[in-house]
Order: sequence, then C-alpha cells, then structure tokens
Amino acid sequence: MLIFGHHLIEAKEFYFVKDEKDILKTPANSIVVFEFGEDSFHLAKYCSQNLLSFALKVKDIKELLISNTWGAKFALVEGDFAKEAQEIAEEYLFDMKIILEIESEKEMVKAAKNGIDGVIFRNRIKFI
Repeated sequence: MLIFGHHLIEAKEFYFVKDEKDILKTPANSIVVFEFGEDSFHLAKYCSQNLLSFALKVKDIKELLISNTWGAKFALVEGDFAKEAQEIAEEYLFDMKIILEIESEKEMVKAAKNGIDGVIFRNRIKFI
C-alpha cells in the first residue's frame, strides 16, 4: 500500500494546483494535483508533455476512466467511492493508482482491508 503524508513515512509531496503558473511554482519531483473539470484536459496534457507526474481528484466512474486515459499517475478519491474505483482499476488493468483521501490512521487500516492502492492524509496536500 502506498502511504502519502504520514509523519513517519518519507514520500513525495502533493501540491494542489489550478493552472500552469501554479505548476511552475511546485518543487521538482513533486506530484501536482488538480480537480477534474473543464480545464483538466489542458493541465493533464501540459503535465504529460513536460514529464510531470499528476493526480486528478475524481468523483465518479466517468471521471475515473477519463483520468486514466489522460495518463494520470493517481486518482484521488473520497469515501466509499474508493472501493468501486479500485475494482474498476483492477478490472481494466489501469496504470493509474487509486488513492483514498483520509483524515486518520484508522481510515488507513480500513483502506488496506479493502485493497485500496494507497492513501493520502488530506491535511498534507499542499496548496500553491
């Protein structure tokens, strides 16, 4: 299981961005995160062209499927959608990993029991 944002584990940092200007402000080797939406395609394309790892926050199956085709490294999901997203990712052999946003270590254990690829502590996602 991938674990991001735990105080006892060294891992890449995630930075929430809204546009290309924000991306330019992120440190090297970080993961940029943005919401799935109207401008997402352009940000995903920019990241791919510049060999930047990126994650998309997705809310439903349609967004999950599209994010995978855009080359996202991670799909950030919330709540009960994580299990459904994980099943779809496994069924279709996604390269993208499903990452559940969590608040506590207790949720980390639950995610592990449900076979989720990874977790990120919500309060550790940085904002530009």
